[in-house]
Amino acid sequence: MLLFKSNDPDHIEHVCSGENRSSQTFNQSPPRIVKQPPSDELLFQVYTRLETINEKPFVIECEAEGEPAPKYQWVKNGKRFNWQAYDDRISQQPGRGTLVISSPRDEDLGQYQCFASNEWGTATSNSVFVRKAELNAFKDQSPLSVQAQEGEPFKLTCNPPDGWPKPNVYWLIQRSDGGIESINNSRMTVDPEGNLWFSNVTKRDATNDFAYACAATSLFRSEYKIGNRVLLNVVASGVSASQNRHPPVKQYVTRKNEVAIRGSKVQLFCIYGGTPLPHTVWSYNGKPLQLSERVSQEHFGKSLLLKHVEFSDKGTYTCEVSNGQGQVQSYSITLNVLAAPYFTVEPEIVNAAEDETAELVCEASGDPEPQIKWIHNGLPISEAPLNPRRKVTPNKIVIEKLTKKDTGNYGCNATNSIGYVYKDVYINVLAVPPEIIEPPTNKEVVDGKTVIMTCRVFGAPKPEVKWVRNRVELTGGRYTILPQGDLEIKEINFLDAGVYDCHAANKLGSQSRSATLQVKGKFRVFSYQFGQSFVIKVVALNEKGESNVAAKEVYGYSGEDVPTESPTNFTLVQVLSSTGASLRWNPVSQESVRGHFEGYKIQTWTDKDTEGKMREIIINGRSTFVSAEDKFIPNSKNFARVLVFNSRYNGPPSETINFDTPEGVPGTVQSLEAVPLGSSGLLLMWKKPEQTNGILTGYKIYYQTVKGTKVGPLLERQPSVTDPKQTRVKLAGLEPATKYRIHIKATTAAGEGEGYFIEHRTRGSVSVRPDPPSFHLVHLDSDNGYAQVKVVWLPYTEGKPGSHFFVKYRVKGEPTFMQTLETMDTDYVIVKGLEPSQVYEFQVASVDGEFVTESAPQEVQMYSVGKGSLQFNCVEEYSPPSYRSDNSSIFPDGPTIDRVESVATAGWFIGMLLAIVFLLLVLILVCIIKRNRGGKYAVHEREAAHGRHDYPEDAGFHEYSQPLDSKSHGRSSLGSDPKAAAESDTDSMAEYGEGDTGRFTEDGSFIGQYGPGNEKKKVEEQPTLSSVATYV
Repeated sequence: MLLFKSNDPDHIEHVCSGENRSSQTFNQSPPRIVKQPPSDELLFQVYTRLETINEKPFVIECEAEGEPAPKYQWVKNGKRFNWQAYDDRISQQPGRGTLVISSPRDEDLGQYQCFASNEWGTATSNSVFVRKAELNAFKDQSPLSVQAQEGEPFKLTCNPPDGWPKPNVYWLIQRSDGGIESINNSRMTVDPEGNLWFSNVTKRDATNDFAYACAATSLFRSEYKIGNRVLLNVVASGVSASQNRHPPVKQYVTRKNEVAIRGSKVQLFCIYGGTPLPHTVWSYNGKPLQLSERVSQEHFGKSLLLKHVEFSDKGTYTCEVSNGQGQVQSYSITLNVLAAPYFTVEPEIVNAAEDETAELVCEASGDPEPQIKWIHNGLPISEAPLNPRRKVTPNKIVIEKLTKKDTGNYGCNATNSIGYVYKDVYINVLAVPPEIIEPPTNKEVVDGKTVIMTCRVFGAPKPEVKWVRNRVELTGGRYTILPQGDLEIKEINFLDAGVYDCHAANKLGSQSRSATLQVKGKFRVFSYQFGQSFVIKVVALNEKGESNVAAKEVYGYSGEDVPTESPTNFTLVQVLSSTGASLRWNPVSQESVRGHFEGYKIQTWTDKDTEGKMREIIINGRSTFVSAEDKFIPNSKNFARVLVFNSRYNGPPSETINFDTPEGVPGTVQSLEAVPLGSSGLLLMWKKPEQTNGILTGYKIYYQTVKGTKVGPLLERQPSVTDPKQTRVKLAGLEPATKYRIHIKATTAAGEGEGYFIEHRTRGSVSVRPDPPSFHLVHLDSDNGYAQVKVVWLPYTEGKPGSHFFVKYRVKGEPTFMQTLETMDTDYVIVKGLEPSQVYEFQVASVDGEFVTESAPQEVQMYSVGKGSLQFNCVEEYSPPSYRSDNSSIFPDGPTIDRVESVATAGWFIGMLLAIVFLLLVLILVCIIKRNRGGKYAVHEREAAHGRHDYPEDAGFHEYSQPLDSKSHGRSSLGSDPKAAAESDTDSMAEYGEGDTGRFTEDGSFIGQYGPGNEKKKVEEQPTLSSVATYV
């Protein structure tokens, strides 16, 4: 209140009163932090005694609201902090918890946290690390003299002093008279470690009347230190400048795998030297880099600065360096973006009544994924008193049937390895009758529009809001009561005009407010020409006349309609890439647009799709030429047409054209899985990309270690996968108990596609017994008449697969197995030198350390099917243990084994049995014929003709009695004179035989002819012509 020209009557008591109708004051409220220190660190300075006049105080913020007013307590390094013990050097602001340190000391360093409490709960602030900022001096040393060769790259090393925060380092030119100059030269670049790089040295760089000096600055302390002075002597090259040339050489580059934090900045360096000065060009994921206010080049193109890093900045940044000498040099940096936690859904304050349900929701994101922990009245909620009505999950707290005891402070803390984010709220259990804190107001609205009648209410329990007009409650249809109590009416008409009442009620009472709604007709303009603009001016009028206030002019346009003309001469200018093309067409006339001209649309689809799946390319403005990148489908026949559009309608399309695009790089694989194989290997399994964008030629696999937030160098698995049908491979030679990031990229003739990666940890070095494996055999062409097969190991991925394997095989029936070498790096082995027409038994053994588990044996018979080709059949049925359903994808040509149901039903076996039966029948028939041809002849007469007589005293068979003497008589043919022959102890038919005395028995049959001894004798004793007799 201001009083001017005060006099005696003004000498009275003046009373000022105020009223706030927009908020509520409660007689209870748990505390809640409204000001707090940062979540990472707070810096302070400590001055020497000579500088005490310039001491810089600092504050640690802490302020909370609550009813009654909260009291504050500080904790330092986990213990209660009694700031009053520090005399006048530390104080607390009145009514707040903020600490003011007027004279900082080294002892002030530590971890601080503020707690604000009243009878309803305790609120907790961020925990902040208070740290001393300092910058030490350079080591005192004389200037260092160095020598450089003219025209060659060179480096000056700086050893900056320690400091916190890490000081910024740069180089200066310090004149002999004490003057200082900054270095701003495209040939000289300072790397992040403080070294000065000369792209090439010239005679002007020699220190004639100056020295190079290294400087370190601390922005927080607003000071800098100089040291590390260097005197440079340049040795002349002895050749002309045109001859003194050097190709680009790498000097300093950012590591290949760099990590940035979301929201911060990152700088990528690519410093190369050479003569003439190299030129640097940057690209991102293989495409020219688009510069902006957020992405810029520094150090004359030798570094790339990204401000406010986002997840979309992930990718590969490549610098290509050239100077016309030698080959173009390139270097790639893979940038990964991590993020400190940030809230996606923040918890909110809850004011509720008894017996209601309160819900607090907290969701956060980050990379790595943050963990969420709840705090209740300054302690972890796990340490809070048990409450069976309270249900706690990582993202939510739900308390049913509230009571006064549930009043308190609740905080959500999301933490990962990068940092944390914290917010506290409270649940306040109240009993408040309804109050309309923002009543409805009178409104005017135009026919056909939507209107919202305001009615904001508060109460505990939460009041129920009803809207009434003409004693009828308004619900459903065009009426919607919004969550805060407002009434929304859609498509207003003249019948909606009238008085609207808002009623709010709970068990403690009720309150009502009213407002009037007026509905006005739409202003219409008639007799206008199409496409013609007009001006509308609204003037207020009453019984006194028109208002003389200048009215605001509004420009209006007539309604729009469908354009009538389609663009003509739509043609393909050029196919730019696998996804890009240049197109041109003739413009349409302005009159045919019939509305606001917005631009053109190109509609495109492929022969594999329908027009229903077309995509649209929007060309704003009047341009009739476009170079569309990343808009078409690679390796396809693309169809396209163009049309004009206004603010409401599309026009008729042009004629459709088509063109073919070349192959492009493929998309990402659909999935990638890893299964540990022992302690040093992983079995990788993937699904091929949905978008191949061409003909797949294989896959590239890369891997790198992951230790915390740092990743190791990116290594490529050798050999790369050159079979596009293969979807499994073993990654061997890894470190035990180590986390790896595995990348896979599909390839086409156009190059590598977009990468897909997972992270997986190898097993520890403790061996376990593997589960029985299964295996497949794949047919291979014969090698010099010998069979060879590819045995593919299928480890039991659902259990303990083992680390590697070997194959055992043998010819069926042999006592011992042959064994291949243990295969460490692949999941297959080729077994060579197998005999055709042999049955082999195969087994695969999984190995893990000293443990070996063998599969069930599998019999395979091999036989020749043609020159240079062999096939094989499984002799017995084999059912391997279960394995992943996609294991067959490792076989490019599919299994080539024909399994036989049973030996008894095999065709070759039945045929062999029939042949044996047939041969036996023939043999029996021959025997019968031979026997019949031998007949019955007078043995006695023939014996007598040779001089043998009967011996009645001998009871045996006369014709087989012993010979009378041992003298031999020569044998003769049937046509010669008989001669006395030596007797034999063989049968008497020898004289009529064919040289073999054991061929006939007493009755002249063939018994014994096929015995083993006779067979041998048959081979060894060939008959002569003189010993052959014919039986007539």
